Amino acid sequence: MRRGSTRTRFSVLTGGRPRRRRTKLARSFRVLLALAVAACGLVVAGAIIAKGARPYLISHGEAKEIAQIKQQIAQSEAEKRALKKNIEYVQTPQGKEAEARKLGWVKEGEIAVVLEAPQGSEGANGQPSDSAKRESFWQAAGYRVLSLFVRTDSSP
Repeated sequence: MRRGSTRTRFSVLTGGRPRRRRTKLARSFRVLLALAVAACGLVVAGAIIAKGARPYLISHGEAKEIAQIKQQIAQSEAEKRALKKNIEYVQTPQGKEAEARKLGWVKEGEIAVVLEAPQGSEGANGQPSDSAKRESFWQAAGYRVLSLFVRTDSSP
């Protein structure tokens, strides 16, 4: 053989055997191997990014929770102020009178009027009918207006 022939070069490089051509199967295997390595690299990179982003996600969640708690505190403080204002009002003579009237008490010399629902004014389900509700509303309103003008005083 000639000195520069390919047979000689292969003989020197491969130990005397001719080099085989790569088959499509070997090429596909190399592509699959490269894809598997790339996928593993992506998984590792994703894990690293997730580990780095975890503190941010935790702090973001805690910030939302803190905001909700602050809102609850503000609502509780507003409710507390309203209750204190109500307590102050109830401790005044007008507040005591209003609370006593809510409980059905009357002053000396006043006449207490108790309204009862008329017999048969209930509907089929035991609830007052619509007409009975309207009638009792207007009766109650009338008695309230009447109580403003009518006072019985036993003293001259």
